[in-house]
Amino acid sequence: AIAVVEQKFQASVATRALDRAAARMREAQGIAIAMAASAGPAPNHDDAVRAAKSIENGLNALDKVRSDVNDNSAEQATVLASKFGNISGHIRDAEQRLSAFSGLSIAPPLAASAGAASSSVSHPEVLAVEADRLASIALAAAQIDAFKRSLPPPVEPGPREKLQNFSRSNAIFFTNEVDFRAPAQAKAALDELAKLMRGNDVLVRVVGYTDDQGLPEKNSALSEARASAVFEALVQRGIPASRFVKLGRVDAIGISPERGATSPNRRVEFEVGFAGEAAP
Repeated sequence: AIAVVEQKFQASVATRALDRAAARMREAQGIAIAMAASAGPAPNHDDAVRAAKSIENGLNALDKVRSDVNDNSAEQATVLASKFGNISGHIRDAEQRLSAFSGLSIAPPLAASAGAASSSVSHPEVLAVEADRLASIALAAAQIDAFKRSLPPPVEPGPREKLQNFSRSNAIFFTNEVDFRAPAQAKAALDELAKLMRGNDVLVRVVGYTDDQGLPEKNSALSEARASAVFEALVQRGIPASRFVKLGRVDAIGISPERGATSPNRRVEFEVGFAGEAAP
């Protein structure tokens, strides 16, 4: 009789844990469905949809084992362990998809139902904890998504900012004299710069450099010649000459210890001029 009472008590505990797990999973499912309805285009939309579907699959699997918790035999406990592990898998899949949707970083679960004691009671309790975690992740994902939606759209950088971004990452490199080191790369950079300069009045300095080889007098003229070569290429692309200041720098500001025809010190850089620098 005591064994029967104990078995009924364990079944009652397990049933309550399953009820809690189901309630929390449905809560998370509702959040996922709402997120899917308000999401933008794929892949984020698909992540939310699939999270809701994973939870639905977990709930369906959970409903199928509710009637089995009354049988507490060792054999039945083994079967239930496998079934609860399957439900946990659906929960974790939903967690990963919700985190992908919102950019939320989640830690791995502290316990897995597969590692719980081999008991038809312990597995529902672990499952309830996992369902709580899922609901918390779903809520956090929804809050992050809502916050992102509340932010104003990013401000499009203006012409000056675009040119400054370009100048920080682009230069024209030379081998000997005024020969481009990589003609195709130089052409692409000059095309992009010309495109950025159209439709605005931002001044750009075209600054030539040499390496430390050669006499200062020759390098001074060569740095100016390199600046002129780039300047002329930009004017040929339809940018007025008044939009540029061309000059050579003779102080050999090195960016690399490499010397010779492959040295990146042989270059032309671009600088965005100050507002009002150009003569009116």
